[in-house]
Amino acid sequence: MKLLPLTAVFLILYLTRVSATLEPRLSYKKRQDKPACRNTHTIFSKDTGAWNADSSPEGTFDITPDGLKMNILPPEHYERLIHAETKLPYNKEAGRGPTFNSSTYMHYGNFSAKVKSSPVGGAITAVILIADGGDEIDFELIGGVPHTAQTNYFWGKHPLYTVNGGTHDIEGAPVYEEFHEYVINWTPDVIVWKIDGKEIRRKERQQTCEENGVCKFPSHPARVQIGFWDGSYEFGTAEWAHGPINWDEHDMISSYLQEVVVECDPDYNQIVD
Repeated sequence: MKLLPLTAVFLILYLTRVSATLEPRLSYKKRQDKPACRNTHTIFSKDTGAWNADSSPEGTFDITPDGLKMNILPPEHYERLIHAETKLPYNKEAGRGPTFNSSTYMHYGNFSAKVKSSPVGGAITAVILIADGGDEIDFELIGGVPHTAQTNYFWGKHPLYTVNGGTHDIEGAPVYEEFHEYVINWTPDVIVWKIDGKEIRRKERQQTCEENGVCKFPSHPARVQIGFWDGSYEFGTAEWAHGPINWDEHDMISSYLQEVVVECDPDYNQIVD
């Protein structure tokens, strides 16, 4: 039996590893199994376009000249509790807020949202790419925090919290007084977060790869999701959200969504009308 030179063996092993590493991000293109994706530009002062509002209870949104007014309504039974060990306050029930989902999935591309968040601590405005299998890329705006936004990403069915997040300064007017533009650029190799046209964070796929070749990088088709939710119902979340909300002081809490632009990458998506 003829033996291969040692260098050839190493080359074969290397190419096998590279092929395995590249397979997840190329598989959709190879199989032509591209998700249907619609390029959209929705002006919410007119209507909600093709956005799905099925997860939004009655009264949690209104069309206004300033855009989509998203409302958190009080819980049916408001009760303030104190966690026994940490002594942190939280609410027994959360208020009811809206969630809007894009009508199609996107496998890489860009999207932007112009948002004015809430001045009330405990109310979270979320701008998200979320996949059915658990992958997620997001912005979150904490109510009452004037000049920062938080970014995060998750991978797979068992997400690691408090690991991949970041907090970023925002120039200009407070985020709850004027609209700011939040952008996510998502490719097979990198995620870029931008605010008002300025890059504030970048995460490259190769930075997420482990020694076994698994790259914990969001890579599954995802829908764009915009939400406004009450973070008061669990003591740790309430502390993070600068809550809990005191519903004795509010009949309703609001934030605004002015417009959303979705641009699908044609290399990985089937563009539909």
